[in-house]
Amino acid sequence: MIKKIFILLAVPLFLLIIPQKLMAASISLSDPSSDILSEVNQEFEITVNLSINAADGTKYYLRSVFFKSGTNKYCGYTWSGQNWYNGPFSSNDGWKNLPSIIISSDSAQTRVKSKLDPLDNDCNSSGEYFFKVERYTQGGSGSFDDQNEQKIIVDIKAPTITVKPTLIKTPTATSGFKSKSDPIIVAPSITVSPTLAVIVINSSSISSILSSEFAISDSITASADVDLSTVAGLAGRRIGNLTYLTLIIGISLIFAAAFWSFKKINNFRN
Repeated sequence: MIKKIFILLAVPLFLLIIPQKLMAASISLSDPSSDILSEVNQEFEITVNLSINAADGTKYYLRSVFFKSGTNKYCGYTWSGQNWYNGPFSSNDGWKNLPSIIISSDSAQTRVKSKLDPLDNDCNSSGEYFFKVERYTQGGSGSFDDQNEQKIIVDIKAPTITVKPTLIKTPTATSGFKSKSDPIIVAPSITVSPTLAVIVINSSSISSILSSEFAISDSITASADVDLSTVAGLAGRRIGNLTYLTLIIGISLIFAAAFWSFKKINNFRN
């Protein structure tokens, strides 16, 4: 009776332990390309060694994830061999876009490549991150096996914004001067030259004075005949000078005529 009870308790326990032992898996991560990421698009590579009790030829898919300490907000891209992929994973056969491995002798090894997601707020800032690998079955069931998570320091430098000044062409004051292309207008110069006034004394009037002793006054008047057209346009100050010159000439002629008359009278008396 006691033996039967022991068998009944041992069989269910055996059935629970054996599947877990057969399906137990672990992942070993090694040889990371870097432990510091200085750019959000910098690639990260690491070797993945999967140990699992599974039949040869069993296929699994591997997803690379980044996350911050104390959170389960996973992010990042995984390189499939043809393109970068970041989900969805559990629907529409999304897991088949991940790199795959084939089990041989209860193990498989490959090298996965991943990078941060610059559009994910949980994955695009500087700080301390951790990295691990999620395993998907062919049916799309995903799980995180025991593994040595990798610590990665993300130090993304903020972009430097350089402001380039924009040159704006502004008008320049010319202070009233024209440019070289403008025509230069030269004003004509006006030169005023003084005109020499010529006083013309009629020679016939002088002859009349010399031929007549009693026509002195008429001769003086005739001899003072001046061509007024020759003095047109002279300044007022020159008119006074000409009048003074005319007066001197007239007086000289009077004295000459008187002297000539006096001489003729003396000759007549003698």
